[in-house]
Amino acid sequence: MILKKLRRMRKGQVRGIDFALGMLIFIIAFSQVIIVLTHLLVPSIMQMENYSEYQELDKLYSLIYYSKGNPSNWATIGTSSLTDFSLGLSGDDGQLSFSKINRLTSDIADYWKIDYQFVKTSYGLLKDFAISVDSAIKIQIDSFSAGFGTLTVTGHVLEDTTSVENVDITAFVLDKENNVFTNITTTKKNLNEVNFISSFSLTTSNYYTIVIFANIDDVYESYYVFRIYKPDDSFEYDEVDFNFRPLVLENKEKHSSAIDVRFSSPAITDEAVATVLFSKRDVGKSFYNQTLSQQSSLEEGNFYLGTNIPIPTQGFAVVIVQENDGLNYRAGYMGIPMFLTETASSIFGNEGILSGEYIYSFDLLYVRNRLVKCQIWVN
Repeated sequence: MILKKLRRMRKGQVRGIDFALGMLIFIIAFSQVIIVLTHLLVPSIMQMENYSEYQELDKLYSLIYYSKGNPSNWATIGTSSLTDFSLGLSGDDGQLSFSKINRLTSDIADYWKIDYQFVKTSYGLLKDFAISVDSAIKIQIDSFSAGFGTLTVTGHVLEDTTSVENVDITAFVLDKENNVFTNITTTKKNLNEVNFISSFSLTTSNYYTIVIFANIDDVYESYYVFRIYKPDDSFEYDEVDFNFRPLVLENKEKHSSAIDVRFSSPAITDEAVATVLFSKRDVGKSFYNQTLSQQSSLEEGNFYLGTNIPIPTQGFAVVIVQENDGLNYRAGYMGIPMFLTETASSIFGNEGILSGEYIYSFDLLYVRNRLVKCQIWVN
């Protein structure tokens, strides 16, 4: 009797040990399954999230760069009059519109400026974004020297980080009396460096504006604009900022071959002069001057205006606007198109996202038959 009882107890212990061992094996096996599934599912979920984010990025890129926006002619409508607005930079010719790009510059008059939050709200976006439009090639100024009626500028042209040889360089100098001086050269190898040297004989002035164009086979084009000043009691010229930013838009009647120039500013004279500079000659000319007249409206206030100023049918240009009454002098410039970069008129959007985590895309698109690099960042 006692022996049978011991046997039953041992069988119970064996069954308990078997159950515990089986449960341990099950837990280990199940945990391995969980680990395997985690390794399989988490990347898949992350890939799905990334795929969704890139879909949103591509959609926003298409809306901005490949659509005309709403209304399609919003470039010529004051910001306060834009209703049911959406941003789109494409023009009537299927290329990007320089007028629409120019409306995104950060320092134009409030009447024309497109606000980033306005754009973000119109798209119903919760995330921040930023865009830029820039040339695929870069002009870098290495040095300049000026004095006694001469000026020399040295620089080079970069494609990525490589200095490019045989690039066509057209350089202009504009003094404060609106006299234009031109030099045409190419980048070439000088003392193991590939660069250009542009030299000018000038009228004496304490202000000069220098505009450099670089052109590669009429496919890539870039420009660089800077201004120098010498006080009357000094022999040295130093680089100085421009005083204002004019607005340059396509003329309504002659798209892409004529422009309208305007800027709001407290007038120091009855008129200002716009000088349009471009690298490709048009009917034997490489620049045009036109006087801007004072205008006034209830919505826009007081401003200078010049209309139907001719430009070539393709290629980039730079517009310099100067006021000078003999005592007071001011100058401003805008590109056709105005590059939206941190070094020019600033990137459009929330630039702060560039210092954090973001997804990014870019493409090369045409403006006035020249390829430009169009980028977008979304956080």
